[in-house]
Amino acid sequence: MENSRLKEEHEKVSALLTKYIGKPFDSLTPGAGSSQGVLPTGAPNQGTTSHGIDLERNPGSDNRKLVCRRRGIPDMEKALMAETAASAADELVRLLRANEPLWIKSPSDGRYIIDRVGYEKLYARSGRFKSSNARVESSKDSAMVTLPGMDLVDMFLDPNKWIDLFPTIVTKARTILVLEAGTVGNRNGSLQMMYEQMHILSPLVPRREFYFLRLCQQLEPGQWVIADISYDFLKDGSPSRAWRLPSGCMIEDKPDGCSKVTWVEHVEVDDRTQTHRLYRDLICGRSAYGAERWITNLRRICERLTFYKEETAAAREFGGVVTSPEGRRSVVNLSHRMVKIFFASLEMSGKLDFPQLSEVNNSGVRVAIRKNTEQGQLIGMVVSAATSLWLPLSPQNVFSFFKDEKSRMGYSVQWQYCA
Repeated sequence: MENSRLKEEHEKVSALLTKYIGKPFDSLTPGAGSSQGVLPTGAPNQGTTSHGIDLERNPGSDNRKLVCRRRGIPDMEKALMAETAASAADELVRLLRANEPLWIKSPSDGRYIIDRVGYEKLYARSGRFKSSNARVESSKDSAMVTLPGMDLVDMFLDPNKWIDLFPTIVTKARTILVLEAGTVGNRNGSLQMMYEQMHILSPLVPRREFYFLRLCQQLEPGQWVIADISYDFLKDGSPSRAWRLPSGCMIEDKPDGCSKVTWVEHVEVDDRTQTHRLYRDLICGRSAYGAERWITNLRRICERLTFYKEETAAAREFGGVVTSPEGRRSVVNLSHRMVKIFFASLEMSGKLDFPQLSEVNNSGVRVAIRKNTEQGQLIGMVVSAATSLWLPLSPQNVFSFFKDEKSRMGYSVQWQYCA
């Protein structure tokens, strides 16, 4: 009787996976009825070992440490993950292809946001957070980028390359579990559980973190959709105050090695009370984590990668100082490493506050002490101090001030004198 019951349950799971992924359960696991997940092939990603999963995170301000080790995942939960990801992909495709009246222009900034009334008629769901400060952020944007679609797909499914693509937004990313590697050559059907930390470039703003499923589907030759949706993997009541609704992007191959990327961000958050007053409008106004910021960063890094590969641009772009392709690549690598190190330092894990420095006078000073092992800096203890302040000037004026070497020199002398 027990064998009969298990066989019936296995057939139900296999039918579900065949429906949503296109492959039966037997093709996703080492053996029928196995409760072990499929680990990535090749070199393990950050956060994994050859024996399984070893993930550390430091959520919220309570500084508690949570270690998630590989565990057997029941067959029904694997099926639920597959069904959840497939439903998210279906919803995302609809959001990507729809225009008005599902998407409307925000009266405050003219950006496209989801019409909540129209959306809830299509996808009725209860809110994740019950606080009166909870809100939904939605945005949509698109652009042409100078990389082929398949290259982007491979980068999006690799957590280390994902961080390299978005160093100003993503501080940490790990693949926790690979449920399906996807078809060789186009990654269709790839499904994995991932962990991600996102931040604004200030120590005054708490980070956002997500456990989410990422599914890649090839809709037709040269067209892919990458769908993300939050999933309560740890079942531990995580204190994270952000929950990702179906979000992601559509990638379409275009001539000359370019791609068109259309991006949708859709999250429910409850972080208003935790957000510093200097950043409240930025965070709550969809600018901080909106689709426009993702697209802008993606386009910039794609231009950098294209420049890295081009064989004839060295002398032109570097004013004749760097004349060889190898020299250009070295400069590009150095600049990218500088960017990553600087942005990572602003996350300021384990930061210290100085109560005698009031927020009114200096907007809050944060100091962090960490042990550095990164290439490009001296090995040892590093002390970082940072603050944020408001200036009654346009961003372009501030940028022009720091870009001009004469004004920079005067500013540095004044700063040294004050220090």
